[in-house]
This record gives sequence, C-alpha cells and structure tokens, in this order.
Amino acid sequence: MSEIYQGRQINVVAELDLDADCWIPRADVVWEENGRQNHQHLTGPNGFFKIIDEAQIYAIEMAKSWIDADAQFIDPRSPNKTPKATERRVRRYAPTQSPSQPLRR
Repeated sequence: MSEIYQGRQINVVAELDLDADCWIPRADVVWEENGRQNHQHLTGPNGFFKIIDEAQIYAIEMAKSWIDADAQFIDPRSPNKTPKATERRVRRYAPTQSPSQPLRR
C-alpha cells in the first residue's frame, strides 16, 4: 500500500510476527531534496494489531504524523528545504528548581 502526502511518498508494509501472531506496522517515507532521494523508516508497536488492515492504516497515520512534525522544521527562508539537524531548533526541559532544593508542596 502506498500514498502521497504533502509531496512525500509513503510506502507501507505490515510484517507478521509469528511469535506474537500480530502484524507490525512499517512505513518508509520517501522524498527528494536537492536532487537527492531521502528515506525515513518508521516502525509501529508490536503485539497489537491482529488484522493486517489495521496495521496498514496505523502505518499510514504514523507516517503522516512524522511528516507533519518534520514540516515544522522547514526553514522559512528556503521553501521546500529542510535545514540540517544542527540548524533545527530544539525545546529542552529545564527544571525550575535545582535538585538539591526540596520540592515545595
């Protein structure tokens, strides 16, 4: 099963885990950038999907979510260009109290 979403090709394969008797959703997102083909391989949870159709639908939705999240990092100065990983802005958790101080209740 495959689908195009926001200019990216999503290829879906559900792999049967014989031990768990469940389908593992897998997706490969493919897109071209600066004349180079890029891939992002995604794997969903194991031991959850008894029906192949459910695993395939999950894989498509998982890939779409990844594409939507990746689109947030597109450099507005360069349309259709994803910045390098070092240029991406990252939000990190910063505790408001130092670990040596007791928590207030």
